[in-house]
Amino acid sequence: GTRESCPQCWTAKPPPVPNPKVRPLRHRAFMFGEKVRTVANPTRPGSKPQTHIRDCCGVALKALFLLGHRVIPDFLSGRASVDGWVHCQASARDTAMLLGLRRRLQDVLARLLLKPSAEAPGGEDPDVIDAVTSLLVLDVE
Repeated sequence: GTRESCPQCWTAKPPPVPNPKVRPLRHRAFMFGEKVRTVANPTRPGSKPQTHIRDCCGVALKALFLLGHRVIPDFLSGRASVDGWVHCQASARDTAMLLGLRRRLQDVLARLLLKPSAEAPGGEDPDVIDAVTSLLVLDVE
């Protein structure tokens, strides 16, 4: 219609109200159990394929760098990556500290796995375990 025939349609509309249920994402990395991609429905014009993810949870980047498979630091550019596909900006100092803690954690786990007994870890091992636990539990991104 025209402005004269329907003045209600042409009046200024108020800006949309933000949805109070939408919250900002706490994590920048996610893990999922299953990913399903649908195909476009040929009977509905304009339909597009969609990707659905099930069993998804957020993961702290520090947890990925401490417990991930292969961490590759680039100290000059200030980047680090896990398995070549999760990338993060980090200072050289922070990256070196995380990698040092990661090496110490790997040493502790190797010692615990080689011991046939169920005795408590000794030496500096409890300190390393406490440091990793504190870092992951208190991590707020």
